[in-house]
Amino acid sequence: MTNQSNEKSKNGKRLALILLALLLIAAIAFGAYTYSKYVTTKDGTGSATVAKWGYTVEASASGNNGFYHSYNNKGVADGSGVAVVSSSDVVAPGTSGSITFTISGSSEVLAKVVGSFTATSDVSLTVEEGKVYYPIKYTLTVTEGAEPTSITGNLKEIETQFASKMGTVISANTTVEYTYTLSWAWAFENNDFNNIDADLLDTALGQIASGTDVSATSVNGKTPTAASTTVTFTFSIGLEQIQEQA
Repeated sequence: MTNQSNEKSKNGKRLALILLALLLIAAIAFGAYTYSKYVTTKDGTGSATVAKWGYTVEASASGNNGFYHSYNNKGVADGSGVAVVSSSDVVAPGTSGSITFTISGSSEVLAKVVGSFTATSDVSLTVEEGKVYYPIKYTLTVTEGAEPTSITGNLKEIETQFASKMGTVISANTTVEYTYTLSWAWAFENNDFNNIDADLLDTALGQIASGTDVSATSVNGKTPTAASTTVTFTFSIGLEQIQEQA
């Protein structure tokens, strides 16, 4: 009797364990079904470098920024000072000079040529009301891969027209070599101005530069009313990135 009771107890325990195992299997299966979902994925990578800006701008000049304190007998800036000798940079009849900016290289972005020109003072002599003598002739020559173009005049005239020579757009990945030259010359044999001998006008400017008052000079019996014996200007050329062509 006791053996039969033990056997029944063992069978009951086995049945309970089997039921528990079945319940665990059902729970696991139900949980997996409840929390499953469709999933589609794709991996991606990113890599980039900064676009290249490979332009250089260089400036070269005769003498110091286009002027010098001594010139040879051909009017060219020269340390030997054959024809003109001064302790500072000067201009005189028969002298000349220039300053050149060069843009070269290429870029991976769109760019535009920019620049500025400001004339502060120019050598001049006012001989009559509204009649001003400018002995120095300036020329801005622009070479941008095609035939050079130029404008000529006194400093203020160069300043007025300068902007029209700027703004050239350079396409991305285009190699360029552009030059912008401002040259100047004071002719040794100048043409007469307003029926006045240019040599007399040049002489008056030289006297004023040496300290003579304008009112103490005379040109063809007339006293000049104003004079300037200095040349002062600022000139810059460069490049900037742009988003689109105008």
